Amino acid sequence: MKRKMNDYDPVKHLKNEKVITEFINAFIEEAPELLPEALSIVAKAKGITELSKETGLTRQTLYAALGDNGNPTFSTINKILNSFNIKLKATLKTI
Repeated sequence: MKRKMNDYDPVKHLKNEKVITEFINAFIEEAPELLPEALSIVAKAKGITELSKETGLTRQTLYAALGDNGNPTFSTINKILNSFNIKLKATLKTI
């Protein structure tokens, strides 16, 4: 049976903080508007219940913020990133 691209599940590969950091950075650099979707994927890798405990956000808040129509606040994004020991860093744009 031939594999399709949509058979690929990135959650299976997000097993450590270094890989998760690289995954998040790729979204920030290439498609920052999709950061909530990237966070949703890493949230699934950790587990929503565990993420809820670590961030202090309810599971419902996480599902709403990271869902298809979600629009997470900076505070929510920061709490999620902190749970993976990731911090945002501003850098100068290269031309």
